[in-house]
Amino acid sequence: MRGDENRIAWMFVAPALALYALFVMVPLCQSFWFSLFDWNGYSQDMKFTGMRNYAALLRDGVFWGSLWRNIFLLAASLVVQLPIAIILAALLAGPVRFARVLRAGLFAPMILPTVIVALLWIFIYDPVDGLLNGLLGGIGLQSLRRGWLGEATTALPAVTVAVCWRYTGFHMILFAAGIVNIPAETYEAAELDGASAFARFIHVTLPGLYPVIRVSALLSVVGSMKYFDLNYLMPSGGAPDRATELVATYMYREGINADRWGYGCAIAVALCALTLATGGIKLWLDRRRSQPAGV
Repeated sequence: MRGDENRIAWMFVAPALALYALFVMVPLCQSFWFSLFDWNGYSQDMKFTGMRNYAALLRDGVFWGSLWRNIFLLAASLVVQLPIAIILAALLAGPVRFARVLRAGLFAPMILPTVIVALLWIFIYDPVDGLLNGLLGGIGLQSLRRGWLGEATTALPAVTVAVCWRYTGFHMILFAAGIVNIPAETYEAAELDGASAFARFIHVTLPGLYPVIRVSALLSVVGSMKYFDLNYLMPSGGAPDRATELVATYMYREGINADRWGYGCAIAVALCALTLATGGIKLWLDRRRSQPAGV
């Protein structure tokens, strides 16, 4: 009987596994194979170079700079994006008028096309007619006006703000679902004990959200390591000194724009390895924290 159940389970899982193998594992293996060649992607002349592309990658200052920008984006996601999402979810879980409308409005950036989001923030950051510079000038802070996407010191933080704005609503929905699953009796008991709203948030909401926070943090970590969209679209022609270059955008520029497919594939394989390693470390740390002391 057990064997029949296993066969039935494999019958249901097999189509998904086949699609995963076809569209994930096969391209990944091909990327590793192509990374061993010097190839422009068009000609039939593929010069085998072994691990030379990876050796060049280790000496590539642009690659390491891009990786540090990914880490900056990751830190911003964890330190800015998730706390704001938790606070918004907690506030809208209370007796707030039009809470559903507000949730839908905050989630809307997530479902907007990426190009629309990029154009919106390009307008906001426009150095001449932009909303941000206009607001700063209107309140007498003309000295703070900048070409936000055209200066090396402000380009990456400006794009990171746009990324956090887009994905905060998504994480807010996750946390809102988690708050719904916290037993109401727990809040009632805390209120009877005289706990303030802030104390209930610290001692009831946050501990109850811990499983959701773990999932949300893992999504942020993995997403930040392979992020591409807005960092490629927003800086017109690229910010000075590659100020917004991430590993994924660098891979695209080297592999597609520069016709260095072998090197681009090496960057892709390195990005895959970094993403898996980062996600694996995050899962390992979560398991360590969840284990009882002394285990």
